[in-house]
Amino acid sequence: MTEQPFHRPGPAVPPHGHQPPPGYGPGPGFGTPAGYGPLPPAPQTGTIRPGRAWIVVTWVLFAVVTVPALTWGILGFGSGLSSTVPARSFASGEVATVELDPADAPAIYVGIDAPGSAGFEVSHPFSSPVDANCVIGGDPQYLALLQPDRSVRVTADGVGWHQIMLIRVPRPGSYEVRCESEGVRFGVANDLPEGLLTRLLGSVAFALVAATIAVVTTIVLVRKRTAARNRLLPPTWYAPTIP
Repeated sequence: MTEQPFHRPGPAVPPHGHQPPPGYGPGPGFGTPAGYGPLPPAPQTGTIRPGRAWIVVTWVLFAVVTVPALTWGILGFGSGLSSTVPARSFASGEVATVELDPADAPAIYVGIDAPGSAGFEVSHPFSSPVDANCVIGGDPQYLALLQPDRSVRVTADGVGWHQIMLIRVPRPGSYEVRCESEGVRFGVANDLPEGLLTRLLGSVAFALVAATIAVVTTIVLVRKRTAARNRLLPPTWYAPTIP
């Protein structure tokens, strides 16, 4: 009796044109995986422009231009206002020796109690709160007491100093002044400088404009930096969910 060779049956081959049933094919880890398009581009590299240093420079420039302007305006306003307050007063009928300089535009003030905060007031036309008579010693050809064309009142330490006369002197020096009016005191100080309030408000307005420019510049720089940072970030990819 002749022995026949043994053949292991192989997988059934489907007829031509017949599709295999679902699940037929290579097992996991075999074959070519399904593709979902080209690989994502590599993230860009570079430096974010503009740099943070420009923001720092913006605010440094703001401080450089505004601090001197505010100092000039505030200190100038305070100095000009304080120069209109008499350093000392003298009574009615008293002869007072005072140092006068024509460059300071000296003036005579009458002091009246005025409780309240410090400040100043300028109005037109001129009016005096008292009827006072003043004289200055010296040659009347070169010395004169003139009526102001405006009313000036400066309040400090609870006293309202009303300007009543301007003093014209030929040169710096010591002069004797005497004023008379019942129940008040007098003093000599400088006239209120022209443009005093304009100087203060001008410096504050300049600082506000500079601050606005600095803020707008900072916003623009931050937005440019954000846009540059977004361009350097790699895109986010999500794999589709296969049911």
